[in-house]
Amino acid sequence: MSVQSVERAVALLIACAPGGRSLTDLATEADLAVSTAARLLATLCELAVVSREDDGGYGPGPVLQGLAIGMDRTGSLRAITDPTLVDLVGVTGETCGMSIALGDEVRYIAEVSGSNLIQVREFTNYQLPLHVVSSGLVILAHWPAMLVDRYLQQPLAEFTVKSVVEPSMIRRRLDQIRQDGFCWTREEFAEGISSVAAPVLDASGEPVAAIHCHGPTFRFDAALDVEIQEAVVAAAAEVSAVLGVSVAAA
Repeated sequence: MSVQSVERAVALLIACAPGGRSLTDLATEADLAVSTAARLLATLCELAVVSREDDGGYGPGPVLQGLAIGMDRTGSLRAITDPTLVDLVGVTGETCGMSIALGDEVRYIAEVSGSNLIQVREFTNYQLPLHVVSSGLVILAHWPAMLVDRYLQQPLAEFTVKSVVEPSMIRRRLDQIRQDGFCWTREEFAEGISSVAAPVLDASGEPVAAIHCHGPTFRFDAALDVEIQEAVVAAAAEVSAVLGVSVAAA
């Protein structure tokens, strides 16, 4: 794409920000021919940066909204989530945290250390591909199909021999996550580390963040897994409720 095309696309994105904008209005505001604006908007819609609304107008798409959430809500999300994470650590004894999606990665923005002597490294401000960690997978499971398709079409990094990188297997996994409300990953990002996560949803049901619990694999077993995953799901539902979703719906 030429620099001029980028400048035109940015002009359209700025014009789309309020939502409900017609093609003619956007073309006029961005100083573009209607045909040029239509072509650029079609591409931006395919990338889910812009969305076509029910009334035919254009507005910010899921990708743009997600970036805005990442920049604008991080502080408020941490303020809401920190007490919940402290309580979750008290229940599980393991390190717990919160993460958000930034592009095709998940970024860990808050973490409370567990009480056990042996702990894994701290991951605050660390970013990883969505498909290799539980927090990334529960967010990916709630993305629109178009975004999931785009993500799975790219080369998927394999961090360990247990990393799941086959698109068809990941799709089945995402279906299961939507049904269960949580996801476990076991040594898929790093050997010896297991984690479980549940999504935090806003009032519209969009995945704003994820709550996770992780620790050395040797400390998890079948009975403890159920207790921990239930606690993580409850913690994510609690934060979702603060954001306007009932615990039952979350």
